[in-house]
Amino acid sequence: MGDVTGHGISAALLMTTARAFLRSRAIQPGDLGQVVTDVNRLLAVDTSQAGNFMTLVLMLVDGMKGEIRWVRAGHEPALLYDPATDSFTELMGGGIALGVDETWTFEEQRQDGWKAGQVIVISTDGIWESVNPQGEMFGKERLREIVRGTHVSTAQELLAAITDAVDRFREDLPRQDDFTLVVIKKR
Repeated sequence: MGDVTGHGISAALLMTTARAFLRSRAIQPGDLGQVVTDVNRLLAVDTSQAGNFMTLVLMLVDGMKGEIRWVRAGHEPALLYDPATDSFTELMGGGIALGVDETWTFEEQRQDGWKAGQVIVISTDGIWESVNPQGEMFGKERLREIVRGTHVSTAQELLAAITDAVDRFREDLPRQDDFTLVVIKKR
């Protein structure tokens, strides 16, 4: 999941370039940290003069092994909900936005023990920063409550529940920012 600064053609071109770099680099040897480090170096060459950058969470989920591996590059942490303990864990990890410093080295994070029923939610800030007519933000706590209340649903149903709740919250106000969401649920 990536989020580029700005909107329009220049932001779309940066995202397209980053996606191409990621796909090209991911088929080469190395862990996720090395992949993101190399992509950052390439992006920084293009973005250093313009001041553009993007945040990213690159994640691999292995359901058979119960393993989650990720790199966080300035993006908000993914949320991991465990219904057995009714708790949320933010999948942290240090890292700055891509395109800011070509010398930055990113590190892969890892968590074992991903169990049936657990849910991962990755999103852009357009979800919790959505505003209602009273000027109130949707917030991360509402997002967590939706996940908590609908965790028995499928990933697709969870995604729809979050999207619907944000749309109802905004009422008739248009979206002010992009709105991207990924929900992964272990069966």
